[in-house]
Amino acid sequence: MARTRHRTPRVLTKKGGKPMKTRIRFLLPSLAAISLLAWGAAPVALAEGNETGWYSTEPAGKTLPAGVVQVRAIQVKRSADAQYDADGNKSSIPYDISTSANGAAFELGLTNRLSLQLYALKYTNQTVKLRSVDDLRATTTYQTAYDTAVAAQVAQKAAVLQALGACPSTAVCSAAITSGAALDPTTGLPIMTLIQSGVDAAIVDAAETAYADGETGLGDTRVGFLYALIPSGSVQSSIGLGMTLPTGKYKDTPDTMRTTGRGVTEAGVQFNLDLLPFRGLTLSLQNTSGQMVQKGKKSASDGTEVDVERDGMRNYGFARAAFGLGVFGSWLVPVGLTATYGYDNDSKEKIDNEVTKEKVTRKSMATGVRLDFYSTWKIPVRIDFEQERTVGATNNYNLSGTTAQLKLLLKF
Repeated sequence: MARTRHRTPRVLTKKGGKPMKTRIRFLLPSLAAISLLAWGAAPVALAEGNETGWYSTEPAGKTLPAGVVQVRAIQVKRSADAQYDADGNKSSIPYDISTSANGAAFELGLTNRLSLQLYALKYTNQTVKLRSVDDLRATTTYQTAYDTAVAAQVAQKAAVLQALGACPSTAVCSAAITSGAALDPTTGLPIMTLIQSGVDAAIVDAAETAYADGETGLGDTRVGFLYALIPSGSVQSSIGLGMTLPTGKYKDTPDTMRTTGRGVTEAGVQFNLDLLPFRGLTLSLQNTSGQMVQKGKKSASDGTEVDVERDGMRNYGFARAAFGLGVFGSWLVPVGLTATYGYDNDSKEKIDNEVTKEKVTRKSMATGVRLDFYSTWKIPVRIDFEQERTVGATNNYNLSGTTAQLKLLLKF
């Protein structure tokens, strides 16, 4: 199900024209281009989100009126240079991971209380770059691999020396190697020095080639319906039903690459609760619970196909406060601020009945700004910009980044 925001507009009529609702959140290179699109499509109307008439405090769970179409364009950027383990401990990683995606969302008001939603992202890049060899050597993963490989090679070399009669036992040979006393007959260098340099080179080479840039292209598609249980007043709520379709790349993506999809079909239910305690403030709660309804397939290294499934329920959502600066003066009505706490508790991933991902969670905080160019300047453009960072996670990356959205809303 799409995590989208839903708005209720109040219609204004243009002299000599028909009532029309126009709202923009469509991402184009310039505001001028989107303005021309909106003006050419229909007479302009002021869209309201609640009884205050301020876009800045629109409830998150609003449905669209009948016959109203909303189109949004979305730009998402995320990056990470650290990760969290299964116990929630944060540690640096020697890689810089970055992801960029452009998306579109479509919503149609079927009735005044029921909306149809469609949402999809297209990943334009997913890069993984080794930051530096020194950062790699400083990680626990490197040190564990290094110590294990060195110990194995010391034991192997000691056995060879003992078989040649160079020392009475493998223990004595091992001690001679680790102390640097045992020399390589070909180079004359200490055997331990050759072992250490060889192991280091092998690990660094493997790290540089282990992770390729991720897949690009269409991600999974979400489609669903949202119904307003309580459409107006100081307490509002809505409920939605939807599906996540596996249109993203997953099946043939190597394990070393990041996918654009999850590989399975999931069904979900979404619940929204919006509280409007006083003018200028809206408190929104949203939770989506998803469950796999159809397994997917994964291409194994031997060319066969194995089953992919998600075991258990996925729950994700947010708690948001939206504050309209119009309470300080009419000239600030176009501006609003948001603060959002988000969470995502993912289900287990199983490939060929073996758990490959479990206890993947993430908590985030975001701050944002909403700008309404129509209310004051009569330019039918609205922009949402949000900056987000991870505040806690398990088995996940320490992601941070931005989301920008522009919106166009028309009645046909």
